[in-house]
Amino acid sequence: SSSSSSSTSLSIVAKLSSESQVFYTLPVEVGTPPVPVQLAVDTGSADTWASNMAYSPERSKTSRKTKDDKFTVTYGMGSISGHEVLDRLCIGDDVCTPDLGILSVTESSGIPPLGTFYDGLFGLALPPTSELGPTGEKHTFGSELLHTRDSLKFGLCLRNFNSSSESLFIVGEMEEVLEEGRNCTQGGPGVTIPVQAFAGAYKYWMVLTDVTVGQVEALQKVPAYALLDSGTTFLGVPITLIVQLVVGILPESSRPLCGSFMGALACRCDANVNELSFSFKGSDTLLEVRLMQEDLLTNRVRAKQMNTGEYLDICRLAVQPVSLGGSQPFILGDTFLRHTYLVHDLKNMEVTIFPQPEDRSSVSSFNAFLQNDDQPLNELFLAASLFAGLAVLACLAAGPLATLCLEAAEAREVLLDGCGVAGARGSSEDPESQVPYIQVSE
Repeated sequence: SSSSSSSTSLSIVAKLSSESQVFYTLPVEVGTPPVPVQLAVDTGSADTWASNMAYSPERSKTSRKTKDDKFTVTYGMGSISGHEVLDRLCIGDDVCTPDLGILSVTESSGIPPLGTFYDGLFGLALPPTSELGPTGEKHTFGSELLHTRDSLKFGLCLRNFNSSSESLFIVGEMEEVLEEGRNCTQGGPGVTIPVQAFAGAYKYWMVLTDVTVGQVEALQKVPAYALLDSGTTFLGVPITLIVQLVVGILPESSRPLCGSFMGALACRCDANVNELSFSFKGSDTLLEVRLMQEDLLTNRVRAKQMNTGEYLDICRLAVQPVSLGGSQPFILGDTFLRHTYLVHDLKNMEVTIFPQPEDRSSVSSFNAFLQNDDQPLNELFLAASLFAGLAVLACLAAGPLATLCLEAAEAREVLLDGCGVAGARGSSEDPESQVPYIQVSE
């Protein structure tokens, strides 16, 4: 990467939208003449793409096809396909990348519907993560930023969906990023930590952290890798630690109030949970980010208990098991990121983490997807990941809450009698087809 000697100011403060209450979108303009699109910010992947309904390369005077222009990119449970072009993308008036690799998506599967709250994805992970273009010729936002001026940083400040404060994406020199993001911090020093290699390469904004769960002695200050990912709403926990961690989060008195369904764990919203914290060590400072009940129990819905007819407030536990290979990192999604202001340094391969001012609002919900808040909610949407899709849950599959069903408006015919043990994704006669989450016991 090369550095430009220009002294021209290259900085921007862009407000992020969170209307979907699932992800945060950045308004950008693509092509010539410029076309406005809303892209979900994702620090967990490096590729940028947009629906061809929102951005058509054929109509842009500045778009150029790449040598191998047909690509398919896979994310978790979904994928996209289309043609890559190089084109101009601008954030505001001052930050423009003239040759950004952009996938014009013609097919998608398993991802949240395009066009309602977002038109595509803005990839902010390290350039080697990109699946577009040949090796050594990556045209990601990160590589273009380094080529323009390698001293530029970008900051990400995410707020609670119902917060009166604004979520921000900031680009500039370190002093500018700190000054413009001052309202996102408590005013104290941040912790600067190096990015760690993943599977032998620097691909993600992955750092070292110490994890502490409640009073569980086995999970006191456990060193771990953590991948900082704004494209994920939850906390991903290494599959080797998920049982210990959930048992540590849920006191014994709360476990009868929880159950697993469709691969996720839900509890009554009044269940007590223990605190989960992540500590980060700088050269002379230590930062601890603590997640409390209002962070760990999310997506409140009203659900009907079929055996009694009683309606209960049910929340999803904001942890999911993940397995990403040898490093076995935690994935720290928006649940964590809303407590921090992160400054990303591509040149020095560092992340500076600042604590946000305490803004503990109420549990976020998916009311934006529902037409009538005065009625018992009929659908429960899980934001397991930006690309895990939005699942309509019909029944709890197992656990003490197995008799709790949701009357899914478009799936009434598939509701199982009494919410059988296997739930909607398996057969009770075939144990292998069931999707167990964890055994919540010591």
